[in-house]
This record gives sequence, C-alpha cells and structure tokens, in this order.
Amino acid sequence: MLQAPTWAALAAVRDGRTFAGDGNAYFNRPGPRLVESAEILAEICHPESQDFGHEGSAWRRLDAGPETDSRE
Repeated sequence: MLQAPTWAALAAVRDGRTFAGDGNAYFNRPGPRLVESAEILAEICHPESQDFGHEGSAWRRLDAGPETDSRE
C-alpha cells in the first residue's frame, strides 16, 4: 500500500498526516486499554498540546516516501 502511486497522491499523505496504530491492542475492541486509545488519538490530533508518550510504541506517522514527503 505504501508504495502505490494512488497512496502517495493523497493530500493527507503528501502533507504528512497519515498514521498507523496497533488496532488489535488499542482500537478494535473495548477493554482496559480504552484510556490509552483515547490518549493515542489525542496525541495524533493535537500533538502541540498532548504528549502521553505513546508515539513510537503504539503509533507512528507514515511517510509517503522521499519523493513526495513535504516535510523534508
């Protein structure tokens, strides 16, 4: 998927606004990690004000690749 031209053409991908998280651990079903799931979404949606320390372990930002990554 990450190598598909249609993926790289998406505005969210070009702008560095795509993310991957562990769905089985956090998002697919309710359970004791419900609060952590909310924290992850808060970090992704409001990075300027929320830092619970989940980036890198529970979620990460996806890059379109060097030729389309607008953050470089």
